[in-house]
Amino acid sequence: MLSSKERQALKARAHPLQPVLMVGSAGLGPALMEELDRVLLHHELIKLRLPALEHEARDAMVAEILAGSGAEAVARIGRILILYRPRPPEPVRVPASKPAPTKAAAAPRRLRH
Repeated sequence: MLSSKERQALKARAHPLQPVLMVGSAGLGPALMEELDRVLLHHELIKLRLPALEHEARDAMVAEILAGSGAEAVARIGRILILYRPRPPEPVRVPASKPAPTKAAAAPRRLRH
């Protein structure tokens, strides 16, 4: 749960952003939810444009988006929904050791003329 200060800071960061996803009249489908997951993983903070539906239908859609994405609603202004989901921590990558070169790999190749 975001505090009011965190929500305020996120709203300020989101102000210049353009909506990156638009929910069409077909509503929420698996493809849209997968794309939403990818976008949130990459950006953390996004704007989403909702379709022109009745207020209750949009509320139900927002609840479904929040439940399916694991994101938090920062704000909702008309048909624009601002979502935030922090990125998961990056796994620590250990560089793999390179195998020793073999004789065949180390010998220069001859060019045919």
